[in-house]
Amino acid sequence: GGCGSGWGVAAGVGGGVEPGASLSGWARCAGLRRKLPATTPEHAGIVMFPAFDPGSVVRALKAERIVVDYRPGHVRVSPYFYNTFDENQMLVERLAVLLRD
Repeated sequence: GGCGSGWGVAAGVGGGVEPGASLSGWARCAGLRRKLPATTPEHAGIVMFPAFDPGSVVRALKAERIVVDYRPGHVRVSPYFYNTFDENQMLVERLAVLLRD
């Protein structure tokens, strides 16, 4: 689906879609770069976001009680890790701010 005025169900990525696809779709709509295989069947349960200083992003999110991890040059997100669709959307909203700073 496209990216409408909101990213959730209106964008065609919420509702009955699995958490990884919705997180990735919301991230795409927010203009965030993602490190993913080219085709959906190859995607795993992890979504990686390129970041200049991923450690600072992880610390900022931790201060907000959002648990993610990092690898060199990337913030590493597991959308299945005890998360709801709303929590994943909130994470994307925060990443959209933090990764642009």
